[in-house]
Amino acid sequence: MILVPGKFLFLATPRTASRSIKEMVRKNCKDTKETLEHHVHPDDIFRKFPEARDVPIFTVVREPYDHALSWFYHAVVRNAPQRENTRDFLTFLRTMFISWYFSDRLNVYAEVATHFLPYQAGVVSAYETMTGHAFEGQAPVIGLRPRTKPVSKMLTSFTERAVRQRFPQDIELWQTLLTE
Repeated sequence: MILVPGKFLFLATPRTASRSIKEMVRKNCKDTKETLEHHVHPDDIFRKFPEARDVPIFTVVREPYDHALSWFYHAVVRNAPQRENTRDFLTFLRTMFISWYFSDRLNVYAEVATHFLPYQAGVVSAYETMTGHAFEGQAPVIGLRPRTKPVSKMLTSFTERAVRQRFPQDIELWQTLLTE
């Protein structure tokens, strides 16, 4: 979480390039305030930064299927590459997902944020939307690792249904963002 006093607060939604966005804000905005934790529990936001009640609050929203896959790769596949298969992804969605991470939603700040930035638009777009001016310089490189299987092979009718059942609020938020 990073605050630019009097301007905006950025909430770092897990698995949405939030470290890169925070780096851009930190380097290009004066007088920023940050929490020690990268991801802050939603209940702690205004306790840590009471002045955030008076500024726009931004967070990034990622397409829910891609977001769920990102969590799967982060939590499971990077430590056990042999588990990169549809069956283990389904098991992950049904049992082991992110309920330990503040809530059982992909967009943990959906109830607090006032402005939502689409992940697929990129970090420069997110920065420019929050600050209101063009980014100058070189954007940070997002640490994407090549995957051995195309994402489309992991998204079967079974896994898509599992994501829809598990994260209906996130899918609704994403669809709302697309129609705005």
